[in-house]
Amino acid sequence: MYALRKLSNEEKLKYELKKTIENEYSGLDISINNLSLGIKGFYPGRTVFNLEIDAHLSERVDVINLTNMPIKQSTVKQLREDQKKHGYKELTTMVADVLEKYYEKD
Repeated sequence: MYALRKLSNEEKLKYELKKTIENEYSGLDISINNLSLGIKGFYPGRTVFNLEIDAHLSERVDVINLTNMPIKQSTVKQLREDQKKHGYKELTTMVADVLEKYYEKD
């Protein structure tokens, strides 16, 4: 809480909004770029404000350790050949790319 005291009011608001949005949409990684507050209109006895939040949403990435996964030696050999063929430095990067392409296709 001490760190929040040193932040500007705008930074505090961004922090609280991000925390609220993250709680509501827990599967997304949210980065708030800009906030703008404007007056939407004046009405008898009240004023309506419009809050615009410029945010970037991205899916969180989980790291899965594959080093202890039992795989047939012949499969590992094929994976290593494909790794060289496609120019991947790390086998895990290639496997992750293949899995993402397979599961993300629409």
